[in-house]
Amino acid sequence: MTTISPKDVVEQFMARIGAGDIDGAIEMHADDIVIDFPGPPDELPWAGRWEGTRAAEWYGALSGALDIRHVVQHICVAEGDKVVLIGDEVSASRKSGKEYSAPWCFLLTVRDGKIAAWQGFEDTHMIMSCAPY
Repeated sequence: MTTISPKDVVEQFMARIGAGDIDGAIEMHADDIVIDFPGPPDELPWAGRWEGTRAAEWYGALSGALDIRHVVQHICVAEGDKVVLIGDEVSASRKSGKEYSAPWCFLLTVRDGKIAAWQGFEDTHMIMSCAPY
């Protein structure tokens, strides 16, 4: 029996998101997943804590508010059940049309081959400069 590493799980998960296969990404969620992104939820629709089955709604909140134009992942490091991704993105508010370029860092936790937690660290000041969302 081959066990897939947490790093491989995260790479598959992000590949599905990058390919637009959101249903496939959601299939990789643990039942009790927690997605947590910084910022005021009343101004950044994807910000806040999304738990369990509600986490699937996060993707719609994000894509409804942001036009993600370019994403580059620079680093993927794993230790134990934790995987850290560091990259940059260029995105724009769908309401204002204003564009930003900012770095990001994601900390993902893998449990039993599933994504159990996804915590985002982003430049919310830069993102907020393009409001409204």
